[in-house]
Amino acid sequence: MNETPAETGSEFRTDAMKSYARLGLWAPAERMAEFEAAYEKKIAPLLEKHGLVESTERGRKIVAGVFSRLFELERPAAVVARGQALQKDPAWQKVLRELGTAFGVEDGLLRWHWGTYAAPAGRGKVVEAGSGSRQGLWQSFNVHDGFPASTVSAILRDRQGHLWFALTREEGWGVCRYDGAEFITFTTADGLAHDAVRCMVEDRQGNLWFGTIGGGVSRYDGQKFVTFTRADGLAHDAVQSMIEDRAGNLWFGTGSDWLRGEGVSRYDGAKFTTFTTADGLLGNNVLCIVVDRQGHLWFGTPEGVNRYDGQRFVSFTRTDGLAPCEVRSAIENQQGHLWFGTYGGGVSRYDGKSFKNFTPADGLASTLVLSIAEDQTGNLWFGTLGGGVSRYDQAQFAHFTQQDGLGSSAVISIEKDRQGCLWFGTATGGASRYDGQDFTTFTNAEGLPERFGWIWAIVEDRQGHLWFGTEGGGVSRYDGKEFTTFTKAEGLAGQYVRAILESRDGHLWFGTWSRGVSRYDGREFTTFTTAEGLAGQFVWTIVEDRQGHLWFGTNSGVSRYDGHEFTTFTTADGLAHNDVPSILEDREGHLWFGTNGGGVSWYDGKGFTTFTTAEGLGENVVLSIAEDREGRLWFGTFGGGASVYDGRIFQSLSRKDGLINDTVQQVFLDEQGDLWFATNGGVTRYRPLQEPPRIRLTDVVADRHHGPVQEVRLASAPDHSCGAGAIAELLLAGECAGAGASDAAGCAAVQEQPYRGGRCSPAGRGPVRGRSAHPG
Repeated sequence: MNETPAETGSEFRTDAMKSYARLGLWAPAERMAEFEAAYEKKIAPLLEKHGLVESTERGRKIVAGVFSRLFELERPAAVVARGQALQKDPAWQKVLRELGTAFGVEDGLLRWHWGTYAAPAGRGKVVEAGSGSRQGLWQSFNVHDGFPASTVSAILRDRQGHLWFALTREEGWGVCRYDGAEFITFTTADGLAHDAVRCMVEDRQGNLWFGTIGGGVSRYDGQKFVTFTRADGLAHDAVQSMIEDRAGNLWFGTGSDWLRGEGVSRYDGAKFTTFTTADGLLGNNVLCIVVDRQGHLWFGTPEGVNRYDGQRFVSFTRTDGLAPCEVRSAIENQQGHLWFGTYGGGVSRYDGKSFKNFTPADGLASTLVLSIAEDQTGNLWFGTLGGGVSRYDQAQFAHFTQQDGLGSSAVISIEKDRQGCLWFGTATGGASRYDGQDFTTFTNAEGLPERFGWIWAIVEDRQGHLWFGTEGGGVSRYDGKEFTTFTKAEGLAGQYVRAILESRDGHLWFGTWSRGVSRYDGREFTTFTTAEGLAGQFVWTIVEDRQGHLWFGTNSGVSRYDGHEFTTFTTADGLAHNDVPSILEDREGHLWFGTNGGGVSWYDGKGFTTFTTAEGLGENVVLSIAEDREGRLWFGTFGGGASVYDGRIFQSLSRKDGLINDTVQQVFLDEQGDLWFATNGGVTRYRPLQEPPRIRLTDVVADRHHGPVQEVRLASAPDHSCGAGAIAELLLAGECAGAGASDAAGCAAVQEQPYRGGRCSPAGRGPVRGRSAHPG
């Protein structure tokens, strides 16, 4: 148990009109006086060059071994900008290495943290809420209704009746408040510690606490944000779970799916006390916390659950009857039973004496249970990964699932082999092969590595061998009879393989999670990282263009490799976002980059043009891109369904149009011209209509709204855009036959026009592709 003070006896009183940033530097506690002298000599002058002037305030007391300074800035957004500028400054990196070496820091790089310390809360981004969509008893809101994101990691209703949504992605979106009429989103620009928010809690004083992945926790009192991090005594800056106990103490469970936690921290308003495995905790990644009616705390970890009565920890694992998987969610129901949702073992119910486990054999939709809730009538609801949601009324389960023979309903990748069979890489279900009639599934029983996890990529090489990129098991080659696995032991950069490409010279390239990219020539591996010029260590996608250049989409931009050196493009060059999960070269030789939050960028070899939801894209997280036979581009998005772009307008297709799930991991075009969408809920095949659909024009917008008129004369510029210039005649039928959504565009913009159930919007400026539009 480790106790560390967080306050100097009383709360640090910030100026209500000022924003404060904190720079924390880790150095040996016994050499802190020496380090302060080094700071004044080497670091302070460099900070001044970045316009950072120290505040006279020193703030809360910090933990031993941390050197801290506060800086006054004009607004919270400036904190983020200054931190990014420091990170990119070579002089800053150089001084961190020099001092790290001088003070004997592990790895020779001085550890540092920069972030918002306290700030007046910004106004947030306010968007009027749309009407949403209804299906039966369900009402849904998405980006089309003003909701800011497609991924919600937590929901909280505050005492005023407002709903708060924690929005989590790798790049983050902050928190959103819904008052029944408007969505208000708060991010780091408004004073929040970090935009990736994982959990929330409201304390008895009415303060809201937001746990983030990487920025610690932020406390919000309605007027200002105050942030607590490791420098204050918090166990780790990645906070996965939070709760307030009966005594008013706040508990913070640390860690995440990719960051190792450091236990659970209790905050009593004055100091943090941390508990780890050394104190009896089963694991230091604390994924969920619940308080039972006796006031005991329960902590869910990958190793099992702990009960803490204020004095000691009692452990429950598979030997006690708990489902043998990591515990992701927990709740105590009205009957006083504890329910634990596990990642892979279904749910376990504990009645105080023994456990009873429920799996799909009992009617549960999936063994991957991420969330649990109880409604007013006592029904329990289980949110699962890939299986939807199951409702349990204490007697039986009700749910909808996919029973098509796939290894899992969460499909990540698709590849067609030479025999015309389709292969589906799934989450936790191995690889499934579909021959047009039946599915055959391959798992570790058939030779895939024991820790294959998710199958992220599948490629068939020129010898006809299939390569499977796995999550944790390296890469496996299948020659039709047996699997051969390559891992770090054979020279592969890392065990997590996200992308595979066979280049025209016959080399295989493997993009890895956090380890760069490896090239395999059939005999040995050669690895390229940021040290060789690669933009980032996380390589999501690889494409070879018609010049033979390789393009790598990473977490820090895109890199082009000409066989000798890397050239990197980032937001500074016009790219929409530096996190790039998808790339496509179209038939005209232009490159399209799908980004993780910035929409899609089109690159013509000279500059970038970006398209977002403002231009009609379904969502700004673009996971995959494909081009069909007509030259139309299809974008698989995270939560926004699939969007098709014909060079003039976007049209989006979602679950309302027949798509099984709105998160489209991959779009694949087969030899028959059918489109296959691999989604988080299964696979949808889309066969485009051969006959042109009927199109109804609901409005004509140019100099004004003309309504659903039969004929209108508009002024047209020589470039055919609506505006002043030569006079052109536009004849529009109230209902007409057309060749597709693109033919409804011209000088008149069609706003939110229904089209076979989808929605279409004018895309604005961009490349002109396919046939030019003509009057209806």
